[in-house]
Amino acid sequence: MSTPRVLVDKNTGKKHCIDGLIESKHKSEDEKLRQTFGDHTKLNASQLLPKVDLRSGMPPIKHQERVDSCVGNAMAEAYEYLLKKRSRNGIDVSRLFIHYNARVRGKFADGKIIDKGSIIPYIIEVLKQFSTCLKSMWPYDIKKVNERPSDEAYEAAKNNWMTRLLRLKVDLNEMKTCLTQEYPLIFGVKTFGLRHKVKENGIVPMPKPGESQSKDHRRNATLAIDYRHHLKTFIVQNSWRNDWGDKRYCYNPYDYMTDDDFCFQGLAVRQVETDDIDYEHWIYDDSIDYQPDNVDEEKPNEQEEQNNQDNQ
Repeated sequence: MSTPRVLVDKNTGKKHCIDGLIESKHKSEDEKLRQTFGDHTKLNASQLLPKVDLRSGMPPIKHQERVDSCVGNAMAEAYEYLLKKRSRNGIDVSRLFIHYNARVRGKFADGKIIDKGSIIPYIIEVLKQFSTCLKSMWPYDIKKVNERPSDEAYEAAKNNWMTRLLRLKVDLNEMKTCLTQEYPLIFGVKTFGLRHKVKENGIVPMPKPGESQSKDHRRNATLAIDYRHHLKTFIVQNSWRNDWGDKRYCYNPYDYMTDDDFCFQGLAVRQVETDDIDYEHWIYDDSIDYQPDNVDEEKPNEQEEQNNQDNQ
């Protein structure tokens, strides 16, 4: 297994895998896979809520360990959220199955499969081709990161439910509309902002002048699951260690998320084309400041507490 690039916390010495996302302008030959979220937008700016929070419906956040599988992790967690929303049961899918097939789609020149991350557009294609199997069929064993899943895993994946994936622009209205309609948002981010010390409260600082031109940054895939308009912030979950940020959550400013020098390859993860909004996570009161430094009224919900127990 190749050695992934890591970000080292200077204070704790803990390591986080970075550079698991490969930036690409790839477009699928299948017209259905090139559809954009903007073609399906139902809400205009005046209809957007001040706050939407999907965290209570999200599965436990998983640690990618020493593997460049941030894309597969983000996709698996979005997939599991939709399965839970549909069936009301927690279902674990195989992150490693997704991560492997996305890299096979990448067609490395020497024909070898190595752990060098993957491309978000390839996720769209491999999920259409294979879907994914359950975790029980192909567990997250990092020693098998470059090993082809079993024939049984591929056969089981054929029977699994498919998602509908739509590309998003780096656009505030599209991103907020996606979350308002209760679809998780996968996106790529350049990590120079994260190379600063992200405090325990998880607040991500804007890059300093000149950093956007620096070559000393990597790319990472994350999952946006919340926004708070009065703070002009998205809440994002990452698949790094549990002691990173605010228990793997971070708070990205609107300006960070809507700058295409910092953010790219947005992807809305939907159930089916006819999915309807059910308003379960719509919140009209945005008066509470969630940031830990400022207020403690919002205690971790049961899902977050379970996340911590499962991932320690």
